[in-house]
Amino acid sequence: MAHRRALALLAAAVVILAAWALGPPFGVRPASANHIAGATYTGTHSAGGGTVTFTVSGDGSGITSFSATDVPGDFCDFPEIKLNFGTPLKINDHAFKRNVASGLSISGTFPGVGTAQGTLRNVVSGVCDTGTVNWTAETDVAASPTSTPTPTNTPPSAATATPTNTSPGPTPTPTPTVPDGECVDDAFEDNDTPDTPSVIALPFSQSGLRSCPADIDTYEFLLFAGESVQIEALFSDAQGDIDIHAYDPDGLFIADSISITDNEKITFVADQTGAYQLDVVMFQDAGAPGNTYTLDISLSEVLFGDTNCDGSVNSIDATLILQLVAGLLGSLNCEAGADVNLSGDVNSIDATILLQFVAGLLNGLPV
Repeated sequence: MAHRRALALLAAAVVILAAWALGPPFGVRPASANHIAGATYTGTHSAGGGTVTFTVSGDGSGITSFSATDVPGDFCDFPEIKLNFGTPLKINDHAFKRNVASGLSISGTFPGVGTAQGTLRNVVSGVCDTGTVNWTAETDVAASPTSTPTPTNTPPSAATATPTNTSPGPTPTPTPTVPDGECVDDAFEDNDTPDTPSVIALPFSQSGLRSCPADIDTYEFLLFAGESVQIEALFSDAQGDIDIHAYDPDGLFIADSISITDNEKITFVADQTGAYQLDVVMFQDAGAPGNTYTLDISLSEVLFGDTNCDGSVNSIDATLILQLVAGLLGSLNCEAGADVNLSGDVNSIDATILLQFVAGLLNGLPV
């Protein structure tokens, strides 16, 4: 089972989320309170004096691109962090914030017209951490004034008893309402497609998430080859049946959990380093639209070859693999360590390789 997926790969030198950002429309740039639509902001950050640049969309609704240069970490440096959003990163209440790649997060506010400030941080699990980096930026693009309509003199008549005030005034802000029976999105939306995932850093634990009918929740996270990951979606099936599906950096199906009981769980070992994705899907609604769930994703080190979790690797582990292949066992206590050649499948080849390792013919596992 394969799906077309987008690959967002976090590298130590350059972090790029590639997507084509549409340019702002021609015409007048409208002012939107503090941030200026269509404007490019430039400035510096606090870690080494590198630069920060970002652009507001033409309609002022979000950020279309964000970049930072010369960001140092504790054990590595990032010459450039560059982000292009096909769907603009939304500006809400004159602020934006999002985890945009595995371990990478940005945020910003607009304290005054033409000025901005915020933070960024890049964490590569087990390799590097920039810590929280503060930045400031500004633009020299002036907010366009709101045009004032020219009053029209209307001759008095018997039908016109009350004069009309033609002076421009503030537009009232509508009060948001939630219609009865609507499934309310959680804070990680919009993450409905492989191209717009919620990118999270591991380990991850979040309660109060919402799965809505016909609305897939897609999450993306970085794994290194050989890492073991356990994914759990915790929920009450009586409130709606939720399924989970995992995909590798090439968009190929890895595993799923599709029971008709409470909770779903997937465990697998990454066979390559890259950005993996998880889909959380409302399979069957229970009446009231949507269901609430908790998502827990944890990492654990794998002792390859140890299939019975006794902390050692020996011929017994190979025997257990052969019993599993023969159907004499339904599962292994530490099945994540049984795939010693990272083929994605546990079979007699793994048992052979394991015995070669025990006999001293191989230097290490996995191979």
